[in-house]
Amino acid sequence: MSRTRTRPLWAHGCLCAWVALLVTAGPVLAQARPEQAKAAAAQAVYRGLFGDPVAPIGPARVGAEVNESEPNGSLSDADAVEVEDVAVGTIDPAGDQDFYWFTVGEGTTLEIDVAARRIGSPLDPVLRLWSPAGSMVAYNDDHYGLDSRIVYEVPRSGVYAVSVAGFGGEGGPGYHYRLNLGVVAPGPGDPTTIFATGFTGPWGLAAGPEGRLFVADLVRSRLQVVGSDGEVNTLAENVEGLFDIAIDGDGRLLATLLTGSVVEFDPETGAMETFINGLTRPTAFAVGLDGSLWVAESEGFTSFDRSGERIERLERSESEGETVISMAVSPAGALHYTTERQRVYRVDETEDHTVIESGGVLEGLAFDQDGYLYVADGMGRVDLYDPSYALAVPVVARSNLGGPSNLVFLRDSEGHMTSRLLVSNWGRGLEPPYRGGIVELDLEGVRAPGFLAGLDYLRISGAEAEAVMGAPFAHQLEAEAGVSGVSWQLEGGELPPGLTLIAGTGLVEGIPEEAGSWTFRIRAEADGRVGRARITVTVLEPVVTVASIANHLLGVVGALTVDHERYLDLRGNRNGRLDVGDYLLFRAGGASTVSLLEPIGREE
Repeated sequence: MSRTRTRPLWAHGCLCAWVALLVTAGPVLAQARPEQAKAAAAQAVYRGLFGDPVAPIGPARVGAEVNESEPNGSLSDADAVEVEDVAVGTIDPAGDQDFYWFTVGEGTTLEIDVAARRIGSPLDPVLRLWSPAGSMVAYNDDHYGLDSRIVYEVPRSGVYAVSVAGFGGEGGPGYHYRLNLGVVAPGPGDPTTIFATGFTGPWGLAAGPEGRLFVADLVRSRLQVVGSDGEVNTLAENVEGLFDIAIDGDGRLLATLLTGSVVEFDPETGAMETFINGLTRPTAFAVGLDGSLWVAESEGFTSFDRSGERIERLERSESEGETVISMAVSPAGALHYTTERQRVYRVDETEDHTVIESGGVLEGLAFDQDGYLYVADGMGRVDLYDPSYALAVPVVARSNLGGPSNLVFLRDSEGHMTSRLLVSNWGRGLEPPYRGGIVELDLEGVRAPGFLAGLDYLRISGAEAEAVMGAPFAHQLEAEAGVSGVSWQLEGGELPPGLTLIAGTGLVEGIPEEAGSWTFRIRAEADGRVGRARITVTVLEPVVTVASIANHLLGVVGALTVDHERYLDLRGNRNGRLDVGDYLLFRAGGASTVSLLEPIGREE
């Protein structure tokens, strides 16, 4: 179907502002190019990991196909089109620009997409959108590869125009294009809102047990954390090969490194240590129902138990040679994954097969607790599929989105899964704060809380305590109310000398033998739930005077307490009683390692 329209009389009038802007169109393009140069590193990382994006020729349209009518090289000569039309034209000769005008209402979100390379044209198209006042309000060069796309929310009703040009003034008889003018219909999850911003290449996402979000920034090779208050802090920098992150069934914060390992990060300090080594280019990973870990390598998947020991290896067949970029385990226990292609694969026992195929680039995956699957297509939308992989909601959300995009359900302050669904944006076709940001879907578009593979968290209280050297100490670690039969163990670090952890009760007790501060990691498990916490015990020295020690040794009753005597012996010769040797060492400022046979207080 095709038709042509007669331009309205106003289009032949004197549009001085628009014509004046045409004169500067070339410089505007030249000025915009450096901004792309700044993003060259991000694009290189994107293409290296995800491949070149593949997209359909254009959004589905219900309007007409309109052939350009020369001359249309200026705003005053623009061809008339309507939203939902497809305009077909050629940038010929070199330096040509084609303009189209249309009327649109306030609040409409436009999606303008020019297909050139996707239809075999040599044209590298550049898109500009012009307001009723004659100002350029949006610009894009390169979205679907070299093809361009603009998404713009119209602030007020009126006559707008869009122009197509060749980058650098290129053009010629074969430089054809198809210009798709559409409207973005909001999904139930629109509008999306900013959750956090300021990233460069956010990809790996992991929801922490205190409502925090951990983010792997691939371009900057750094691990960052977003607090429940939205504040962004960097945990670790210069992490070579950082790709995906996850919190496993034991609450460990893990990351895959393309260099060949899975590492564990301390979620408070960012300290890193190797958890699994000897892998072949590991990319995405996922936690199984029992807390085991599935890791995607170059040719297949390897599963590991909760201690990091290998369980089994599965080779990929249907997606052989493709890079796995996202993985998720369904409530039924089936492993699902995406590659840089337009498919979602499912792994059944010994083989993988396609369960979803789309015209877009399918990337991030997230299951809800009922087995419904949210899929980010990497081109600026999130779709929802039911447990049988039928498309349940074609567009859950598409506002403020630009791939590559990953998905994660957020936890609440108690560590339980919520219905808050987040999407990361590298930001193809977006501007800050959405470019390099993480957005949250409107809760109306999220049907159920997210699904948690592995073990749920058990909250532990009693993270800090103070003790006195030489004095009896008891500090009770507590699990959340209503949980019984908790087993406790020391998982990392060291207790202060003299203290022990009672595994059956969570009581840290004993007599501290040294002053200082000790931080250690505790693991608690009960009813199939696991909690991990960092505990800090600070051991202080009591206040004791030389005079009080001398009086005690001379027999003055009450000069020192039993705890003071024990402290002085621990600080002195450690022979089990307070004596003159301890007194001399204390007076000289000595330590327990000083022998009574050595000179006391002698100056060199």
